[in-house]
Amino acid sequence: MPNNVNLGIARTVQAALMHTTNNGLKFGRYGALQAMLSPAVAEVRSQISPYGPKDTTSVIWGTVPGRDIQVPKVQVNTYPARLVTGYDERTRDLNGEEFSDPLTVDVAYDFYKEIKINRQIAREFYEPKAIAYMENLVSGKISEIGEPKYRALVDRLALQVMQDFDSGIAKPFAQYVLSSLIARIGKNAAAPGAATPTAAAPLVDVPTFNADRSLKAEFWDFINETKIANKISGNLIMIGGTLAQRAMRREGILAINDAGYNWGTMFGRTPVDFYYDELIDVVYGAGQILLIDSGAAAVETFCYADFAEKFGDPTNSDDTVDEKARIMFLSLPEEESILQNVANSYIRDVDVRVTRKRDANDFAVATATIALPAGMYIRPNGWFTEDTNNILHGVSGIFAAKLIAS
Repeated sequence: MPNNVNLGIARTVQAALMHTTNNGLKFGRYGALQAMLSPAVAEVRSQISPYGPKDTTSVIWGTVPGRDIQVPKVQVNTYPARLVTGYDERTRDLNGEEFSDPLTVDVAYDFYKEIKINRQIAREFYEPKAIAYMENLVSGKISEIGEPKYRALVDRLALQVMQDFDSGIAKPFAQYVLSSLIARIGKNAAAPGAATPTAAAPLVDVPTFNADRSLKAEFWDFINETKIANKISGNLIMIGGTLAQRAMRREGILAINDAGYNWGTMFGRTPVDFYYDELIDVVYGAGQILLIDSGAAAVETFCYADFAEKFGDPTNSDDTVDEKARIMFLSLPEEESILQNVANSYIRDVDVRVTRKRDANDFAVATATIALPAGMYIRPNGWFTEDTNNILHGVSGIFAAKLIAS
């Protein structure tokens, strides 16, 4: 047979093609998720992490709607600018303003998804070459747990985890992030009169392409004016779909074969970090983009295995082990990292529970559960000022625009 590798257990003649170009593991391109885990928002992520703050008043464990077990909630706060009246003359009046109370935001780690996969030894009479082949496919993409007795995340099971992870965890996670961002779109000081669909969350039309399909000046004008009017430092994060991808290609940022981004061009010539998201055209609308300042939003994950003492030490019972593993999200086909100067993946720790039992025929069965808990911070309105007449009161740092193709 081709490659002399048989991936089946019934000795069917089958070519092992998963290592060849365009036949390997494929994952969704979830730009919003990647952006909210990117280095641009690393400072915010460090502040909302349940691992970071040690003050017990900063991290609270409790219940939230939709979850049956306790989750961490991280409190962050600020002191918005106040609207006060200045005195016209030096005076002995002692009726000054008292300190204001902080604006407090709870970052609840309310997202949770897990997948379960059975490993039945009775169904795994694989050839040694097939096992080695599958281990090679997942090599570097998922880590093994430490307990030799529960060794599970290898060969066929690890491959199945990688194949199920996208639909079972990564895509719902990406939808959670993208929907949360869309729900918190705020005003844009660069378009104070915009009121469609609402004045609080306007969607601004931006002429984007000329008749010859080149970019119009209005495209970059709008982005630069958004930065200046909303007093933003550094690059904006731009999340978009097909039209945004087309605009980046016209600018020479996206490689002609869509293999990745030219970061040197992006950083040197544009005021944005662009992330293509395959969901946004459907979830939000065709041609619609999000512009986000780097302090406005971020997402972070955690593992229950790191907080076992809070749950009566459920780890490592006679038939179950609770540990962590690391899993790789592939945001671009894996071979493309050598073609473009861009990381094609991002890695997160995940909870792993492996339970061993016996089936009806007294064969060993191991059930591996892979879980990803997470939470998201989005800056609330009123963060900068208490003055409701100041447009910055309604600025969340998430801005929306609709790219007009012609």
